[in-house]
Amino acid sequence: MHSDHKNEPKPNFDFEFIDIQTVADYYEVNCETVKKWIMENRISGKQLVSGKYLVSKQEFEYLKTKRDQDNTEKDIRQLLGDDYSDDWEVELD
Repeated sequence: MHSDHKNEPKPNFDFEFIDIQTVADYYEVNCETVKKWIMENRISGKQLVSGKYLVSKQEFEYLKTKRDQDNTEKDIRQLLGDDYSDDWEVELD
């Protein structure tokens, strides 16, 4: 039996996706790092047949909101006052 795929209804997904470059730019990392996050299931995404990677826009927006609400750096700055520095280098033994 022959079926005409052009006339088949497309699934209605409520998911939108964004290019990994947007995510990489936001987190100041390269695209390879974002691909690694996808492969490690640290962030939702998918790879298209073309090889291009996409990230769930909804999840990305949620993560941005959580990051923007994180007051850790502000709290440390307030606690340390003049001793606070953006250029700290931490060495672990």
